[in-house]
Amino acid sequence: MKSTKESIRSKSFLFSWFQTLAALAAACVLCSCLDKEKEEELAKVVQEKKDLFEGLKRDLVEKNDELRRVSNEISELENATRNLRQYQKQELEVTKEFNDLKKYIEEVKASTELLEGSLTSWRRVARESFRGLQVGSLDLGGGRVVADATVLEMSDGSVLFSHQGGQTQVKLAELPNPLRERLIDESLVIQSIRIDPSQK
Repeated sequence: MKSTKESIRSKSFLFSWFQTLAALAAACVLCSCLDKEKEEELAKVVQEKKDLFEGLKRDLVEKNDELRRVSNEISELENATRNLRQYQKQELEVTKEFNDLKKYIEEVKASTELLEGSLTSWRRVARESFRGLQVGSLDLGGGRVVADATVLEMSDGSVLFSHQGGQTQVKLAELPNPLRERLIDESLVIQSIRIDPSQK
């Protein structure tokens, strides 16, 4: 009986051991299945994270490119602003110079008008003073000579003489230089005061 009991115990132990072994095997199979699922899930999560990381990396590269582009634009704008300020400063200087020149031109015009007014009065008085001036014999060139010439009237470019034969109007430019100087021919005066370019 002992051997039957022992045999039953031994069988029971073996059965129990097989059950444990079967449970362990089932657990291993389940674990390996679960591990495989977890590995697949983990691999999927890792891939998603990798994709997300790659996307972020691409975004970062794009943002860096955008940042460089914006920085370049800012630099260009700063340069343009500096140039604009410089141009505005130059414009102010040029405007001031222009206004100074304009003022100077107005002063010159006013002085010229004043001088012209004075010259007009002076011309009238000077021409009146030459009336009745006796110049004697006058050689007009080309064989024309007038005797006892007297100034009757002077205009801008000519002189009217009375003489023994009547009256003759002669252009100032056709008169001898000494007489032109005596009659204050302005064109002759201007020629005499003209500055020689070599003397500048």
